Amino acid sequence: MTTNQVFSRSEEVRKKKSQSASSKPSIKSRKSSHKSYQSTSNNNTKRKSRSTITRRGVYQPNFKHLDSVSRTSRAKNSSPGIAIPTIGPRLFSAILAVLMGFVWITIWNSNAFMITDTELFGNTRLVDSDISSVLPAIGESIFLSIPENIEKDLIIIFPEIETIKVEVAFPNRISITIKERTPVVTWIHPDGSQNWIDTKGFAFPIRGEAEGLVTITSFGDPPNQTELAVEGQDPSSEIVPTAIPYIQPSQITNILELNKHAPEGALFSYNPKYGLGWKDPQGWSVYFGENTQDVSMKINIYKAIIDKLTQQSIQPSMISVEYLDAPFYRTD
Repeated sequence: MTTNQVFSRSEEVRKKKSQSASSKPSIKSRKSSHKSYQSTSNNNTKRKSRSTITRRGVYQPNFKHLDSVSRTSRAKNSSPGIAIPTIGPRLFSAILAVLMGFVWITIWNSNAFMITDTELFGNTRLVDSDISSVLPAIGESIFLSIPENIEKDLIIIFPEIETIKVEVAFPNRISITIKERTPVVTWIHPDGSQNWIDTKGFAFPIRGEAEGLVTITSFGDPPNQTELAVEGQDPSSEIVPTAIPYIQPSQITNILELNKHAPEGALFSYNPKYGLGWKDPQGWSVYFGENTQDVSMKINIYKAIIDKLTQQSIQPSMISVEYLDAPFYRTD
């Protein structure tokens, strides 16, 4: 190789080195650029961390804090006014009670519920005006009409009522259905006052007219039916005040049976000492006692005594067949 060739080659190497050296930065420039890079990256990291904190605050807020802030802001921004209380159970009950009271007072005083008519059914001898006189007054509130009380009052005032049914027909009518007692006996008391008596032994005032009754003149009252009822009652039971018959129903049955055998024109009578009997048209009195269950047998004995006295021309004043085994007669 020639000298010129070596020289030219060495020149080329130096040129390449100088070019590569010029293309590479210096150490100082690299260090400065490295520091600037670090500061830039640190700043970016801080900004990223701040932005991250900010984003976490947005997406994960403190709800309690926000609620209190929101309520405070609404309270500040709201205009002043009257606070509306919440309706609890007690307040609701009070309002409901007041409304019900108002409705009840309105209905109570309403003309639509004032009695305008009273309907009576089944009464034949009782007059409508007599019954209406003890009923709730026309124009009175229908709510004051209690059927049970009306029934009790009417039975006490009118003992001739056997059964009664009172119905309150809203809004303003009262319907009353009555079954009256049927009289079978006219009872004349010692003081001259009179009553009718039905088959159950109940006495009641005479109203109107009735046919086919047996008239009995009394010289005293029959045994007290209230005392008889108490004697036959369980002492431990409570006595309920109800209507008591004036005479035992069995006595009414006996009167009707005796009436079949009495001579025409005989006047029936009751004597507390001798019981039931009649005044014979021939002038004497005959008594069959309180217990007249054996009426037919006592009638036969009575006829036998009359036949015997007639044969002996004896005029009796009184004959008693109260006891079947001990009948007797008197002449004075």
